[in-house]
Amino acid sequence: MLSSLVRSTSDITPALVWGSMLHEVMQKCLVERSWDEAFLEKCVDEAVVDRLGDLVKIGLEQDVAKREIMDRAKGLGVFRDRYLTDVPKVLFSAFQMF
Repeated sequence: MLSSLVRSTSDITPALVWGSMLHEVMQKCLVERSWDEAFLEKCVDEAVVDRLGDLVKIGLEQDVAKREIMDRAKGLGVFRDRYLTDVPKVLFSAFQMF
Protein backbone atom coordinates (compact mmCIF):
# COMPACT_ATOMS: atom_id res chain seq x y z
CA MET A 1 0.00 0.00 0.00
CA LEU A 2 2.84 2.39 0.78
CA SER A 3 4.32 2.04 -2.68
CA SER A 4 0.97 2.84 -4.27
CA LEU A 5 0.71 6.00 -2.15
CA VAL A 6 4.18 7.14 -3.18
CA ARG A 7 3.43 6.92 -6.91
CA SER A 8 2.22 10.00 -8.73
CA THR A 9 -1.40 10.95 -8.12
CA SER A 10 -1.74 12.81 -11.42
CA ASP A 11 -3.12 9.71 -13.12
CA ILE A 12 -5.77 9.08 -10.45
CA THR A 13 -9.14 10.82 -10.74
CA PRO A 14 -12.42 10.14 -8.94
CA ALA A 15 -14.03 9.13 -12.24
CA LEU A 16 -11.25 6.61 -12.89
CA VAL A 17 -11.60 5.15 -9.41
CA TRP A 18 -15.41 4.89 -9.67
CA GLY A 19 -15.16 3.30 -13.10
CA SER A 20 -12.58 0.75 -11.99
CA MET A 21 -14.58 -0.20 -8.93
CA LEU A 22 -17.86 -0.48 -10.82
CA HIS A 23 -16.14 -2.55 -13.51
CA GLU A 24 -14.85 -4.93 -10.83
CA VAL A 25 -18.34 -5.24 -9.32
CA MET A 26 -19.91 -5.92 -12.72
CA GLN A 27 -17.33 -8.59 -13.57
CA LYS A 28 -18.09 -10.44 -10.35
CA CYS A 29 -21.83 -10.26 -11.01
CA LEU A 30 -21.34 -11.61 -14.52
CA VAL A 31 -19.09 -14.45 -13.39
CA GLU A 32 -21.35 -15.48 -10.52
CA ARG A 33 -24.59 -14.71 -12.38
CA SER A 34 -25.80 -12.99 -9.26
CA TRP A 35 -27.31 -9.51 -9.23
CA ASP A 36 -29.20 -9.38 -5.95
CA GLU A 37 -28.69 -6.52 -3.49
CA ALA A 38 -26.77 -8.59 -0.92
CA PHE A 39 -24.30 -9.87 -3.51
CA LEU A 40 -23.86 -6.39 -4.98
CA GLU A 41 -23.12 -4.98 -1.54
CA LYS A 42 -20.56 -7.72 -0.89
CA CYS A 43 -18.85 -6.97 -4.21
CA VAL A 44 -18.85 -3.24 -3.52
CA ASP A 45 -17.30 -3.81 -0.08
CA GLU A 46 -14.55 -5.88 -1.69
CA ALA A 47 -13.95 -3.29 -4.41
CA VAL A 48 -13.67 -0.51 -1.81
CA VAL A 49 -11.06 -2.49 0.12
CA ASP A 50 -9.18 -3.36 -3.09
CA ARG A 51 -9.03 0.33 -4.09
CA LEU A 52 -8.27 1.75 -0.66
CA GLY A 53 -4.96 3.20 -1.85
CA ASP A 54 -6.69 5.07 -4.67
CA LEU A 55 -9.37 6.34 -2.29
CA VAL A 56 -6.70 7.74 0.00
CA LYS A 57 -5.05 9.47 -2.97
CA ILE A 58 -8.27 11.25 -3.94
CA GLY A 59 -9.14 12.00 -0.32
CA LEU A 60 -12.29 9.90 0.10
CA GLU A 61 -13.38 7.72 2.98
CA GLN A 62 -14.57 4.15 2.56
CA ASP A 63 -18.19 4.85 3.51
CA VAL A 64 -18.43 7.67 0.93
CA ALA A 65 -16.97 5.39 -1.74
CA LYS A 66 -19.36 2.58 -0.83
CA ARG A 67 -22.40 4.86 -1.12
CA GLU A 68 -21.15 6.23 -4.44
CA ILE A 69 -20.58 2.79 -5.96
CA MET A 70 -23.87 1.41 -4.62
CA ASP A 71 -25.67 4.34 -6.29
CA ARG A 72 -23.84 3.73 -9.56
CA ALA A 73 -24.44 -0.04 -9.35
CA LYS A 74 -28.21 0.47 -9.58
CA GLY A 75 -27.79 0.63 -13.35
CA LEU A 76 -26.38 -2.88 -13.43
CA GLY A 77 -29.88 -4.32 -13.02
CA VAL A 78 -31.03 -2.41 -16.09
CA PHE A 79 -28.02 -3.71 -18.02
CA ARG A 80 -28.81 -7.27 -16.91
CA ASP A 81 -32.47 -7.00 -17.92
CA ARG A 82 -31.68 -5.46 -21.28
CA TYR A 83 -28.70 -7.52 -22.44
CA LEU A 84 -28.48 -10.79 -20.52
CA THR A 85 -30.83 -13.72 -21.03
CA ASP A 86 -30.66 -17.48 -20.84
CA VAL A 87 -31.91 -17.70 -24.42
CA PRO A 88 -30.38 -15.59 -27.21
CA LYS A 89 -32.60 -12.80 -28.47
CA VAL A 90 -33.55 -12.70 -32.14
CA LEU A 91 -32.63 -9.34 -33.58
CA PHE A 92 -34.52 -7.88 -36.50
CA SER A 93 -32.31 -6.74 -39.35
CA ALA A 94 -32.88 -5.18 -42.74
CA PHE A 95 -31.70 -8.44 -44.33
CA GLN A 96 -34.72 -10.30 -42.95
CA MET A 97 -37.01 -8.14 -45.09
CA PHE A 98 -35.66 -9.60 -48.34
